[in-house]
Amino acid sequence: YNNTDKTIAGWIPLTGKLSSVVIFDPMFKKSGLAKMRRTTNGRSEIYLQLKAGESCVLQTSPTVIKGASYTYYEPAGTPVNIDGSWTLKFVEGGPTLPQPIKTDQLKSWTELGGDDVKAFSGTGSYTISFNKPAQSAATWQLDLGTVHENAEVYLNGIKLTTLIGPQFTVTIPAAQLKPVNTLVVKVANLMANRAIYMDKNNIPYRIFYNTHFPSHGRDSRGADGLFTAANWAPKPSGLVWPVTLTPVKVLAVK
Repeated sequence: YNNTDKTIAGWIPLTGKLSSVVIFDPMFKKSGLAKMRRTTNGRSEIYLQLKAGESCVLQTSPTVIKGASYTYYEPAGTPVNIDGSWTLKFVEGGPTLPQPIKTDQLKSWTELGGDDVKAFSGTGSYTISFNKPAQSAATWQLDLGTVHENAEVYLNGIKLTTLIGPQFTVTIPAAQLKPVNTLVVKVANLMANRAIYMDKNNIPYRIFYNTHFPSHGRDSRGADGLFTAANWAPKPSGLVWPVTLTPVKVLAVK
């Protein structure tokens, strides 16, 4: 687990004399044999790439494991912004489904309309059409930028993945890109904005048996000393600019 705010891209020492290490990426169901080397003192090292907040599972073995190598990528060009007119439709949630929104500037959907979007907790579906980048590349990395809070990604009607963060990226073979493409990103936010609405309107939703649910923060304390979200500001929600495509290539680790 990379608990720093920087990307790890380099050789990581492991204890023991190992013959094979398999890397498992749980986000993308991706796995493969890690690139390994031995130091002059006989210590085993593997090459690892982890962005801030990312994690992986390592399976170590004192014997040789046969199989495909893990694929490492590196940028092969300049990111291309996916710009244009986005259509945002609210497909599930409440207290009501806001009307669709068209925007060419991605920001929290709580800033794109009136009180209905500020109170909404649920799923919003973003759709945009874009041309295939002119640059030639075998693989592209789609980066959704900042997402509040998780995203299902569809390209030309095919689901690519579900992303729960902290990084919201997915690699795409160039063959999946058409001259004109349709990208759909379904984003679900948290329950906080709905809780704000219900507390402001005295709508009961706490079902805890024999619990007073005391507040531990000044901004969450009502006149009775118990928890309330009525004083909260709406929490950021949805897809936030920029969304980019970056050409990538397989990294030849040395």
